[in-house]
Amino acid sequence: MTEIRVLVIDEITEMRLALAALLNLETDMTITEADSAHSGLHMAAKTCPDIVIIADTLDSLALTTELHRECPTIRIIALADRDDAGTCKLLRDAGASVCVPATVMDPQRLVDAIRRVHAEPSARSA
Repeated sequence: MTEIRVLVIDEITEMRLALAALLNLETDMTITEADSAHSGLHMAAKTCPDIVIIADTLDSLALTTELHRECPTIRIIALADRDDAGTCKLLRDAGASVCVPATVMDPQRLVDAIRRVHAEPSARSA
């Protein structure tokens, strides 16, 4: 089984810890965390994760753009605060591989998105 290295970036401590705890239950994932866009960019450059999860509480559009420019091989999963096609399209155009609406997110949907993006690193998913 291939290890999937995941970086969770969220400034809300409770959400970041909850996501990390959830993902740590998966035996094929190694999770690191960052509590701000700045520390997330630094951590991504330092650790080169396979997947970065960006919470919408941050300026997710700007962070997605910057992360994609600085680390183009890293796949980004954006958690959108709203379940609308426009927000997700903007995030995908900025470099996100997948946009998962946080309002309807269930844990398995996120885990499946991580595995799907990791299995098809050169493809963008809707």
